Amino acid sequence: MKYHIETMVCGGCVRSVTKIAQNLDPTAKVEADVVERTVEISSDQMDEITKALALAGFEATQIAA
Repeated sequence: MKYHIETMVCGGCVRSVTKIAQNLDPTAKVEADVVERTVEISSDQMDEITKALALAGFEATQIAA
């Protein structure tokens, strides 16, 4: 699923988002674009991942793929 994360503004943010997703699902695939502030995450645990992202300050808004 593809998401817009307004607060993802640098490489450190991308690393944090990736770490959060992969801590909850080690098999999660994460592709981020810091310029567009989008991230595409493939995981069976998206509800948990989006909740964890929000708690960390990365509110993820789903967008069309």
